[in-house]
Amino acid sequence: MQPLFGASLVLALAFSAPPPAEEAFTYSPYYPMQVGTTWNYKSGESKFTVTVKDHRRAGPQRLLCAHMETSQDGKVIGSEDVTVQDDWIVRVASDDKPINPPVKILELDKGAPKSDVWPVNSKVEPQAGGAAQSLAGTFVEGTASADEKAKLGVGDPQAPVAAVSCQDLDANGSKYSFKTYYVKEIGMAKQEITAGGLTVTLELEKDGFKAGSK
Repeated sequence: MQPLFGASLVLALAFSAPPPAEEAFTYSPYYPMQVGTTWNYKSGESKFTVTVKDHRRAGPQRLLCAHMETSQDGKVIGSEDVTVQDDWIVRVASDDKPINPPVKILELDKGAPKSDVWPVNSKVEPQAGGAAQSLAGTFVEGTASADEKAKLGVGDPQAPVAAVSCQDLDANGSKYSFKTYYVKEIGMAKQEITAGGLTVTLELEKDGFKAGSK
């Protein structure tokens, strides 16, 4: 008995079938991830630019992420891969090194900041050989005070500003504390990092945010 379809017809049907649908990217109002989005920051006399270069898969679970590059004086000095997972913004990789499990950096409830506390206990996997680096601490999320919002000077003054802090961050033996402010439709507007008694502040420049496209 001859097969119902010849081999040539089967191959023709296979190659003419539509490709699988692309996974839809999930966006967050407090952490813009559209391709082409840029932020210009300053820290003292130093200036940095963060750009969403593209969407790509990263991390142990191969999650679809926004790949963000940080540059200074036109030279790329770092990168991270970030995505939305359930109601969380998570960091999946740093400098192309997978973070396992991904670090939860911001939580939203129906699109608004949520008051919460969560532990972080992750490993940053090396690209080639060597030991994984540890990352541990307790993250606390709340909303910025009216005074803190006024000092930021960006975004909708009526919208809440997410404030995420950690007082006990241990990055592979180095001790840090930080506080980060996230503004609706803008993302990170300010970050204060303290180590060894020295505090470094990273602030969004005036008109330093430019939205990208989906």
